[in-house]
Amino acid sequence: MDHDAVLAGFVFFGLLLCMTIDAEHTVLPPAYAGGEMTRLREAVAASGELAIVGADGAPIALPEPVAQVLREVIVAMAAGHAVTLAPRGTVLTTQQAAEILGVSRPTVVRLLDSGEIPHSSPGRHRRVLLADLLAYERRSATARRDVLDAMSAEAADEDAYLRGSDFPETR
Repeated sequence: MDHDAVLAGFVFFGLLLCMTIDAEHTVLPPAYAGGEMTRLREAVAASGELAIVGADGAPIALPEPVAQVLREVIVAMAAGHAVTLAPRGTVLTTQQAAEILGVSRPTVVRLLDSGEIPHSSPGRHRRVLLADLLAYERRSATARRDVLDAMSAEAADEDAYLRGSDFPETR
């Protein structure tokens, strides 16, 4: 099978799928996820710019955000993982924001009211920009990681691992 044709076909399929879905959609890796997907992953990683081949045979360059999404899809599928595509608006309701963060809507409302996440209130309803929500998610993950690192270092310094255990040391 022609490697470039596989790449062009897969990229076109990914673009078509991204453009036509309006609800969450999970795609299973193709049956040939082994060798072909590995070669496809390597080809995409080695190429600077991705393109699809139009009906007239002319290449059409993909914008970098689209190319990055397709690279991530290819890497995941090459590893044998299914990929879920979920289109998101750039302005979200509090319920949509809660679903993305994996928390309750009242928790999101508390985060908005405390100023942790910027929002606007056109009328009676709060709206959150997706970019602001993702920035909060990154800040939160970084803060969690920093706290866990500090706790681990403190426990190691105080030998808390050994003192907190009734088990004899074996090493």
